[in-house]
Amino acid sequence: MHRSTEVFRHRARVAALSRSRPESDPEFVQARSALAAALLERDINETLAAGLLTLDQRNHLASLLASGRAW
Repeated sequence: MHRSTEVFRHRARVAALSRSRPESDPEFVQARSALAAALLERDINETLAAGLLTLDQRNHLASLLASGRAW
């Protein structure tokens, strides 16, 4: 599936769930998480394809994701 299609699919699911579910609903939380991951994956792929990051920058970003912590 094309990356843009993935993002649109997740956006539509979040929009649909937002009409009837509270923010704390597990299914709504999971849908928002899936959308965030799809957006991040799309942006990472676009950035890597453009060759905009140095090896040090890629390693830094990889360690951020691996740690699971925000700075």
